[in-house]
Amino acid sequence: SGTSGSPYQISTLYDLKYLSEHLTYWSKYFTQTADIDASVTSGWNIGDHDNNSGTTDEAMGFSLIGNDDNEFTGNYNGNNHSISNLYINRPGYEEVGLWGCLYDAKIANLVLSGGTVSGSNYTGSLAGYSTYSTIDNCSSSAEVNGDDYVGGIAGCSNDGEIKNCSSSGEVSGDKAVGGIAGHQYSYNVISKCNSSATVTGSYYIGGVIGDNSSTRTVECCYATGDVSASNYVVGGLIGYNISTVTNCYAKGNVNEPSTGY
Repeated sequence: SGTSGSPYQISTLYDLKYLSEHLTYWSKYFTQTADIDASVTSGWNIGDHDNNSGTTDEAMGFSLIGNDDNEFTGNYNGNNHSISNLYINRPGYEEVGLWGCLYDAKIANLVLSGGTVSGSNYTGSLAGYSTYSTIDNCSSSAEVNGDDYVGGIAGCSNDGEIKNCSSSGEVSGDKAVGGIAGHQYSYNVISKCNSSATVTGSYYIGGVIGDNSSTRTVECCYATGDVSASNYVVGGLIGYNISTVTNCYAKGNVNEPSTGY
């Protein structure tokens, strides 16, 4: 019935597709009951992927769950199952991820294995833009590409929490790019997260967080991937940082045109 005691069950790619296409369900509870192979999404939704009518249409891949007008406000428990080889190709669009926009939502216990997620600003494998939401015990090895605010888990997280998460793919963009989150601010918390992702961009680049403008503590996080920036402010852990950092470390190779954290 879509309640906490009787969540809707997601067992196939087509269950997940149905969820993405029916916003009336975006406030409900879900549980994933099997691993899902999303390889066929690489041929889905031929259209204006780059928001430019002058270029050739391409497969845009999986339709996003939640957007700026209608956020996902529900609860999704992956039960430690995986979604493998997910394909999202929307470099002309903002707030791109398996969940485009989260608001007062919870995503937990989910593995994204492989795949590619491409957007412009606010792009992450699991969430493009997350507000007042929790992402807990999730991992991603997807390749993530975007412009500004790009993260291996979330592009941007605001007034929420990302905890017990890991990223091991390649993450690239321009401004504010991080192995876990591109940008976090206000009272957001990132804790007990780790990244072995290779992270590259222009400025505000970090192994865990690109631009950390949160007033809360970053704690018990580490990064082991290589981090590089072509312009300025790059850190093995955090590119630009204003908050307290406790019990964290980074040991990847860092390209340092100017040093972050």
